[in-house]
Parts: sequence; structure tokens; C-alpha cells
Amino acid sequence: MPTIAQHHAGDFGLVINLDRLFKSKYKHQKKAEQSFNETEKMEYVDYRFSPQLVAFYTGLKGDALLDFMKRYKPSYEWLRQHPYREQLIYYISNKLKFFQSHK
Repeated sequence: MPTIAQHHAGDFGLVINLDRLFKSKYKHQKKAEQSFNETEKMEYVDYRFSPQLVAFYTGLKGDALLDFMKRYKPSYEWLRQHPYREQLIYYISNKLKFFQSHK
């Protein structure tokens, strides 16, 4: 915020704290970047672990499909470490065994 300061007898000047201004801008920019990165990660997970893919390989539908996807959604990090579709299909197959045994 600008402040008014008196320098010499009778002289007035405007002082702007640029450091404060830039810190605030940087803080908002950093928060926006973090939000964007989190959204991008969620989109990537949803793209790779889609309802269509899971339904195709599990045969699940409706609430059972949603329940399976909620319980066994892989992390962004896991998906990045396992970039091949075959790896994801193997993951789904293994998780399906747990899902069916806990019904």
C-alpha cells in the first residue's frame, strides 16, 4: 500500500513498498500454479484410468464399477512409473481379484 512520508520540513513524497507488492503477486501465482498442477494430475489419472477402460477389462457396471474405481484408483505417481497400457491392465486385473474376494 502506498504511504505518505515526510522527508524534510514541509516536503512530502509517496513511498510504495514494491517488495510487498511482488511477494503478494508471487504468492498468488504460486498458488495458481499448484492448483493447475493438481488439476493436471487428476485429469491424467482420469484419462488413463477411465470408466470405459475399467469396465471393458473388469465387466463391472454401475455402482460396482464406481466402487471399484474409487477403491483402486492408482496414484498419479504410479501411473507415471508404469506408462504402458499392459501394466495398467495387469494392475486392474490384480485389483479385481481383491474386489471380488471382498464382496
